[in-house]
Amino acid sequence: MSVYSGENAGNLRCAVSSMLDQTVRPDQFVIVCDGPLGYALDAVLSDFVNADTEGLFDIVRLPENVGLGRALGAGLDACRNEYVARMDSDDIAFPKRCELQLDAVIAHKLQLISGYVLEFTGDTSNVVSMRKVPATQEGIIEFSKRRNPFNHPCVMFEKSAVLKAGGYQDLYRLEDYYLWVRMLAGGCRAANVAQPILYMRADEGMYSRRGGVAYGVSQMKLLKYMRSTGYIGTWGFILMSVARFILSIVPTSLRHVVYGKVARENPENG
Repeated sequence: MSVYSGENAGNLRCAVSSMLDQTVRPDQFVIVCDGPLGYALDAVLSDFVNADTEGLFDIVRLPENVGLGRALGAGLDACRNEYVARMDSDDIAFPKRCELQLDAVIAHKLQLISGYVLEFTGDTSNVVSMRKVPATQEGIIEFSKRRNPFNHPCVMFEKSAVLKAGGYQDLYRLEDYYLWVRMLAGGCRAANVAQPILYMRADEGMYSRRGGVAYGVSQMKLLKYMRSTGYIGTWGFILMSVARFILSIVPTSLRHVVYGKVARENPENG
C-alpha cells in the first residue's frame, strides 16, 4: 500500500482495517509513505504499529513524493513474500478477497490476478457501478489490447514475475497497465476472480485524472510500446490512439458518461 499527504485519514484507517480483517490475513503489511504525510495520517499509522503484536507492519518512508509507480517499487523491494496483494489507501477489501485470490493462484499456478470491484460514493451502501474484468487468460490478453484488464487496487501477483518483467516503471497514471502488458507478453499466467472483491471509492476526481494532455501523452507512449513489440497491430494502434486521445480531451462530465456506459455497469443489472 502506498499513501501520500493528500489522502483522508479516515479512509486510510478503513483500508488498512479491511486487510487486517481478511479470512486469510497477511503476515506482512508494507506501507510506503510517499513523502511526508502530516499529523493525521501519521497518527493512523502509529495507531496500527503500536497495536501490532505480530510484527506485521513495515513502514517505508520516502523523503519526498515520487509518484505511485516508484513508491510501489520501493514497497515491493520491502516485501518478504513471493505473493503480494496490492491495496489502495482509500478502498475497502471484501473479507474473503485474499482467500479467493490465493485459492485461485494455488489451484491454477497463477502469477497475476485481480477481480471485480464495486464503485461507491459516501459509504459502501451506495454502490454506483461495478467494473468487471475478463476471467480467463485468453480473455485478459484480448481485452488488454484495448483496456486495462486488471483492477489495480485489488491485484495479487507473484513478486518474481513482476521483477522479471522490469517491475513498476514510470508512465504517468499508467504504471500498472504498462506492467501488465509486459508481464502478459512474457507469458505470465493470469486470471481474475469473477465476482466483486473490493469496494472502490468513486468521485469526480477519478474521471478528471483520466484526462488532460499529460494523460493523453502517456496513453500514446503505452500504445507505441505495444505496437513496437507486436502486442497490437497498426490498425489497432490507430484506432486506439484516436479513441484514447479524444477521451482524454473531452470535458470531465462527458468522460464520466462514456466510462459509465462503456466501462462500467449497474451491479443490479449485472
